Amino acid sequence: MPQDIPSRETPPTYENGQDIRDRTFTFACRVVKFCQKLSTEGGVGRMMVPQLVNCSTSTAAMLEEARAAESDATSFPNAACR
Repeated sequence: MPQDIPSRETPPTYENGQDIRDRTFTFACRVVKFCQKLSTEGGVGRMMVPQLVNCSTSTAAMLEEARAAESDATSFPNAACR
């Protein structure tokens, strides 16, 4: 009796953390769209929209800041080698 084993695809390779940046950007976009709907409906949820947008977009922004702050190990002179 043959067994039906689902094939496992190899996950794509993302260099330099691009995967997490893409996912946080997509998440932030989805939350912003949700907040747009929430604010038009009114009620108590509308009061939470600014905080929710700030929290969801800050992750993507912090990742980009961290990427910009990275440095190449060869860009700084190595005092120990002198």
